[in-house]
Amino acid sequence: MRGHNTNKFVEATIRVLKDTMLGRADAFHVVALVEAIATVWQKLFEGRILRQAYCHVANHQLTYKRLLSRIPEGAADNIKVFDNGLYGVPSATNSTTYYEVSADVGACACPAGIQGAF
Repeated sequence: MRGHNTNKFVEATIRVLKDTMLGRADAFHVVALVEAIATVWQKLFEGRILRQAYCHVANHQLTYKRLLSRIPEGAADNIKVFDNGLYGVPSATNSTTYYEVSADVGACACPAGIQGAF
């Protein structure tokens, strides 16, 4: 089992390397390949570092915005605060059903939350 997972990981890594770094070009000999990977990786990581430095948006803010875009209009007004970090959130399909959400623990009583989603 371990060897099979290793092979899949290596195949996926090489596929990403070929797609991202080499642009599916096959006309490289060893020296040109090393030079191309070094220069492309340098540009790629410089871009990532500069994006992080100049336009830093925290991951929790991005997740919050994504979750807000998924809730129906006006649903945020129907959220009930039970206690510190414990909320009652209405169901998207049944307006009479409320699910308990514990923000402190990161757990939800909804069907998706039971499986581990928040």
